[in-house]
Amino acid sequence: MFALPLHCSINTAMQQKGKRMMPMAISSNNARLQAVLDDLRSGFKRFLLVAQQANERRRIYRATVWELNNLTNRDLADLGISRSHIRRLALEASQKGRANEV
Repeated sequence: MFALPLHCSINTAMQQKGKRMMPMAISSNNARLQAVLDDLRSGFKRFLLVAQQANERRRIYRATVWELNNLTNRDLADLGISRSHIRRLALEASQKGRANEV
């Protein structure tokens, strides 16, 4: 005789196979396991969505910093931007659409 794992039990109804009667092991934790797997899937999907949004914000930030750093001091002065404000402006630009994401 073999031992069943703790999460399994022998069904009182016997499954008939041909002329032999065989006990059927039934997992009592299938519903719980399915719920855990569903939670993991949804958590992973949320993680991927947040990572994609962070990558997009990072891409916008880096592109804005690169573009503004490539302008001359004269061009920046015409726009009313100081070089010391470039990173702050890039951060604002990258988080502008963040309120719409949430």
